[in-house]
Amino acid sequence: MTVTGGSGDVGSGVAAVLPARFEREVEAQPRSVPLIRHQLSAFAAEQGAEEGAVASIALAVTEAVTNAIVHAYVGRDPGTVLVIAEPALDALVVRVIDTGRGMGPRTDSPGLGLGMPTIGRLTTSCEVRQGPGCGTELRMVFDALGVRGPHRPTTPGDDADDRERFELLSSVARLAEDAGWPGQGIERLVDLFVPRVADACAVEVLDEGSTPRRVALRCADALEGPVREWLAEGVPALAALREGRPQVIELDEALLGLGWWVSVPLGGGERALGALGFGLRSSRGRPEDERLDFLALLGERAASGLANSRLIDELRSTRRRLERILDALAEAITVHGGDNQIVYANDAAVRLLGGSSVEEVLAARPGELAARFIISREDGSPVGFGDLPGPRLVAGEQVEPLLTRSVERATGIERWLLTKTTLLDDGGTFAVNIIEDVTDAKNAERRQRFLARAAGMLASSLDYEQTLEHVARLAVPDLADWCAVDLFDEDGALQRLGLAHVDPAKLALGREMQRRWPPNLETDTGLAAVLRDGRSAVYPDVTEEMLVAAVEDPEQLALLREIGMRSAMLVPMRLGERTIGSMTFVTAESARAFTPEDLAFAEDLAHRAAVAVENARLYAAARRGA
Repeated sequence: MTVTGGSGDVGSGVAAVLPARFEREVEAQPRSVPLIRHQLSAFAAEQGAEEGAVASIALAVTEAVTNAIVHAYVGRDPGTVLVIAEPALDALVVRVIDTGRGMGPRTDSPGLGLGMPTIGRLTTSCEVRQGPGCGTELRMVFDALGVRGPHRPTTPGDDADDRERFELLSSVARLAEDAGWPGQGIERLVDLFVPRVADACAVEVLDEGSTPRRVALRCADALEGPVREWLAEGVPALAALREGRPQVIELDEALLGLGWWVSVPLGGGERALGALGFGLRSSRGRPEDERLDFLALLGERAASGLANSRLIDELRSTRRRLERILDALAEAITVHGGDNQIVYANDAAVRLLGGSSVEEVLAARPGELAARFIISREDGSPVGFGDLPGPRLVAGEQVEPLLTRSVERATGIERWLLTKTTLLDDGGTFAVNIIEDVTDAKNAERRQRFLARAAGMLASSLDYEQTLEHVARLAVPDLADWCAVDLFDEDGALQRLGLAHVDPAKLALGREMQRRWPPNLETDTGLAAVLRDGRSAVYPDVTEEMLVAAVEDPEQLALLREIGMRSAMLVPMRLGERTIGSMTFVTAESARAFTPEDLAFAEDLAHRAAVAVENARLYAAARRGA
């Protein structure tokens, strides 16, 4: 039996003590992301990780590698990203290492600051530390039931010194993970070191002008006064930061009470954060290699906590700044992952999606918000959730911008929306949707086209009865689902000259209702009032209560319910002070509600129709007189 490790095959004689190891170095290019994701997923599954754990590991490592690719080599030649994974007991430990500038956020980054918070949710623990040179190492631990490996990735030795050092390193790591870090945690940090490993300890961080600023100092006995005065010169910190490695300074113990000062850099290069200083009395012995290595390791752990805290703060700040910019845009913007779950929506998107808050939109299941609308293409064909550009793009399809007509079921509000979608440059995990509300422009275009066609019809024939029927058909379905035209004849009787609906079966039902229940012109409401007073009547929302109050015949009421009227406009056809007829517009299956703009347009159309009828009648009268 053999176990494949990072260096090749290991014989069965040591298979029991050397666990499997995953190690891959790839180019810092987007094309490397799916390769690492696939290979690491396979490794985790081989080690016994369950499907859910494998998915979490794959997503977190995708984010980590993507962060390294996007941030580490800005302004540099593209480098590499090293991914190392080792099994532990019911856990998997993964390290993502680059040799670049570090993971400070980019102002031109295509992301939204989602990577680190996502990683934090998916891991048991996550630690950012300085990698080789000026690079970054992101160490992640994942719960993975079924994986069998050592109890912890780094096992301390058996002697008391090793155990104490391990406990101290663990204490620093826990301190760096506390919610109050760095804040009061800096004071607790120096308390950890004095007097366990040093007689004095100081933490100095670089301010915006790259000048060391002391943020914590702890000294044993009466050392604080002389040490504080000496540290004010800033020499130890600057030396360590300049050299990029621990510096040992021999002191006059008679003056300062210390024999040596060891200054350890916190971070380095472009990511220099400050320095951690240890003051040692001569009684502790000269700091040699082993002790220096341990003090440097303590500095690395402290630096990782500072870097992680600073990185998260900067990412949050970057995200807040970007979100404020996006919220100020008129266009609606949403971001969703490969599972089509929305992870970001700006204020315009919340309004457009009919949500009450960002939280409601983010909590909605995929497709839940789309179900609140009747969505169709310009030709009237329906659009389902899976037909939208975002879901199609994350499914691997090529998509073009999509123009849709969207009617909110609850309110009847109609919008024309142009949706453009693009994948973020992170291996395809997120898709950005920019949704532009083009309702005003689209309605203006449609109405202009409609009026041009209607004007052509009205002017093309003196047979106004046939012309009005054509105009009613033209109004369906662009303006309404139903359109009826009623006209007074020369004897003063009201005649229906046009009735239109796209469905022949429903059209037959409408004609039967007209035959059995013609309008009652003796009432003070509805069509009778419009014809008598010459003023339009608009019902944006036709309710059940309105139908019950207006209709006495149970059979007629049942048929009206079957039609399912949503909104109605009754518009007089007027010539000066004289009303010669009316046009009725009704929405039903489209579910949209008429607006004041719709009424103004309908009144314009009705006036044009009235003028055409009057001209035709005058021409006919002139011919009869001749």
